[in-house]
Parts: sequence; structure tokens; C-alpha cells
Amino acid sequence: MPICDGRVGCFPPALRHLEVRRALQEVEEKQHRRELEMANATFDPAHRETLEIAMPESSDAGVRLRRFLSTLGVIRAQVAEACFARSAACPRNRE
Repeated sequence: MPICDGRVGCFPPALRHLEVRRALQEVEEKQHRRELEMANATFDPAHRETLEIAMPESSDAGVRLRRFLSTLGVIRAQVAEACFARSAACPRNRE
């Protein structure tokens, strides 16, 4: 009988099923947590107040990038709204 080093293949069939099920459940829980983090890092540029909410730094690079892109969207909307008061491109200055 081979020495079991913790791999699923060395468990008896009944335990193998439970180990695989537990591993799948862990993966699903991790994916769910990431989905929640991603949803919290994604916000509409119209909601500037979201920038004021202190959120813990994520260890997930994708979540950090999503928050960064959302922040840039807010900045872009603020710049477009301000229209650089003296710019001829600003519709408010044409009137």
C-alpha cells in the first residue's frame, strides 16, 4: 500500500468523494468572495461619494485594478463636468 501524502487519490473512495466535495466548496467560496470584492470595487462615475468610503486593500490584483479604473472614471467625469472654465471646447463657454 502506498504512503498517503495527502493527495485525494490515496484516500479510500468514500473519503475521496468527501475530499473532492470539500475542495470544490472551498473553491466556490473563494470565487464568491472575489465576486463580492469585485462588485464593491466597481462603481459608477456619477457616485463620487464612493471614493470617500474606506475600503481595505485587496490582495487580488484584478480587484485593485477594477477599483483603480472606477476611480479614473470618477476623475474623468469630474473633469468633463468642470469643462475647464475657459476652454472653448466647453459648451457652457460657447453661449
